[in-house]
Amino acid sequence: MAEQLYTLYLTATTGICLANVLLLGGLGWFYHQGYKQARNRFGLGLLAFAGFLAAQNILYIAFYMMNFQAFEDVALYVIAANGAQTLGLVTLTLVSWK
Repeated sequence: MAEQLYTLYLTATTGICLANVLLLGGLGWFYHQGYKQARNRFGLGLLAFAGFLAAQNILYIAFYMMNFQAFEDVALYVIAANGAQTLGLVTLTLVSWK
């Protein structure tokens, strides 16, 4: 049972992080298009934000794969935090595309 729960947590966390990376890729593309037109510091900051947040999620995936046992005690909190990030990114994506 513990092994199945471990697999479920690992799969959920990795899936959520991959969704975040995809959302950030779309936002990064959108921000890049805006930066090409306006060439302002705000657009560059948004592009950097998307890039750093995508890097964070990619690092999370790598850390989970290397040593998920380190997250065992806080796995549900990590999933909740990454899920909240996904909801925020979905909202930001919808607002940005309108």
